[in-house]
Amino acid sequence: MKNINPQELESALARLPRLPYDEWLRVVSGIANHFGEEQAREILRHGGFHDERRNETEYKIRKRLRGITIGTVIHILRQYGIEFRLLSSEYSSEVRGQSFGCLPAMHSNSHEYLPQSLREPCIHKFYDEEAEERVSFYQYQAGCNRYDAERKVVQEFSNVDAERLYRCAVNTNANNKNVLCSYGNFLDSFQQTALRFEQLKDVIKQGFTIAPFLFLERKNQANWLGAELVFIDVDSGLNVYDAIQMDATQQCLFLYTSPSHTEEQHRYRVVFALSSFERSINAYRRILEKFIELYKADSSCSDPAKHYFGNTNAIFWQPKEGFVA
Repeated sequence: MKNINPQELESALARLPRLPYDEWLRVVSGIANHFGEEQAREILRHGGFHDERRNETEYKIRKRLRGITIGTVIHILRQYGIEFRLLSSEYSSEVRGQSFGCLPAMHSNSHEYLPQSLREPCIHKFYDEEAEERVSFYQYQAGCNRYDAERKVVQEFSNVDAERLYRCAVNTNANNKNVLCSYGNFLDSFQQTALRFEQLKDVIKQGFTIAPFLFLERKNQANWLGAELVFIDVDSGLNVYDAIQMDATQQCLFLYTSPSHTEEQHRYRVVFALSSFERSINAYRRILEKFIELYKADSSCSDPAKHYFGNTNAIFWQPKEGFVA
């Protein structure tokens, strides 16, 4: 494993949410095993982690799991959408915003020169923990992009299973449609990540906000980097029961009711996953417009940088399963 800048690691740790105990123990163990106990204390302190109980981190350092490597730490960071390599000062700010980026970031005024569509493969999470750590190893040490690293792991591990991840940004500073801070701070607090199917639904169920795309620094059209999710907001026209009979809806990930939904006035969103990650904002906008026309949806959905509030009371519908909890 090549040399790691402690300051870069501190910056990455500062972006992690509160971790479950087992993950926090592995992070502490991996850092202490790589840097030694004294430097690990400084990294963890500057990374913003504070003991819930007195001397808890010190106890974890002394009693750490000896088989845990720094590759495990990088793997955990990536689980939460934090691409460690891209936090390095040797990378430009243009690239730093791409949690899972593999192509150079594109300025907004370059979109007119893009081909009709600029697609990248999907990314996945391997169920086998060793296989997933191996992906992180290939990305960090060998400098592979995520796609090449996944291909190497598939060749190396026989019959390995994986689940697709959906790249997006999540904002926890809202409860349903209620923004819990100033709107400027709200726009600055979207965290880019990659979610499994059930995690995507859970974010909505918790009332959090989703921006179904990746971006550079601040969420807006000028900083748009790419998308693989499509959210279609239907506020009038088709009711839910008519919508679920449509052939297109049978291909969606799921449908869910929005916060303003009532039995008298059906308001809902249909969520689709593209077969690839679309880097062309013009191609993505055309996809949105086709779905808007099909569902007679809210025309504001044509904004590629639009975000969507969650709903703690949402009713979900999924193809082949119907209405689900």
